[in-house]
Amino acid sequence: MIFSLYARLFLAGVVVVALAGGSWKSYSMGKASVQAAWNADKLVQATAIIKAEQAARAVEQVLIVKNQKVANDYQVEKKRRVAAAVISADRLRQLELAAITAITAITASADTPTTSGDYGDPRPLIIAQCARAITKLDEAVKGLAGQTGALQDYAANVCINTR
Repeated sequence: MIFSLYARLFLAGVVVVALAGGSWKSYSMGKASVQAAWNADKLVQATAIIKAEQAARAVEQVLIVKNQKVANDYQVEKKRRVAAAVISADRLRQLELAAITAITAITASADTPTTSGDYGDPRPLIIAQCARAITKLDEAVKGLAGQTGALQDYAANVCINTR
């Protein structure tokens, strides 16, 4: 009976070791399959992140090109406005010189005051003042028109196209 007790214990021990070994093998195989699935998931995520970064860089490059175009257009428009302002200022000086010449000529021809106490015709002085006011108003209108056009271009090319 002792032998059968030892045999039973031995068989029970063998069964326990076999079950433990089988469980350990199942655990390690399961762990390996879970690790492989996790690695595959991380690989898919990393690939998606890389594609998203590349797409963002492409969009950024497009926006940089548009920004440079807007900046170049702005510089060209600024140079054009400066040239127009120089021309306008030159024309204003010419008008003022013509008005002063006309006033001087009229004043020189009128040696005595008229009945109202004025010397000569005031129309050239009024014309010179109107020319100055119109030139300044024209410069302001051109400046606002340029700003409006630049803002509309910026909104159309950069703000709206990024969506």
